[in-house]
Amino acid sequence: MAEPVHNPPTTEHSTNSSPVGYNPDSSCRSLAEQQIRSYRIRRRRKAEATTRQRHLKPKSEDAAVVEFALTWAPYGGATDEETFVRFGMLRKRFARRLREALDNVECDPALDGQLRTIYR
Repeated sequence: MAEPVHNPPTTEHSTNSSPVGYNPDSSCRSLAEQQIRSYRIRRRRKAEATTRQRHLKPKSEDAAVVEFALTWAPYGGATDEETFVRFGMLRKRFARRLREALDNVECDPALDGQLRTIYR
């Protein structure tokens, strides 16, 4: 017995198999428009954040002194050269200035004690 021949179904429509009313170009355009809109929103938010940062008050000198001391604390404190380059004072004067700053700035008591020990 011979096997029946299986012919693929033929369509009487055009070769475009897209659903009626579907335009692939329009979906690509809408996706691109969404991506552009999303990019513009992100860009605007970033610009606004940058502007806000520019208008923030600069750190107080006390905060800058404490931050510098914390940076150098793991190394036993900053050297005379480092304190002179950054603040124009030697380590001994910097230590006095740091103690004044620690009295004026809110700082974790453990860090306060550590910095006072390092910069005697």
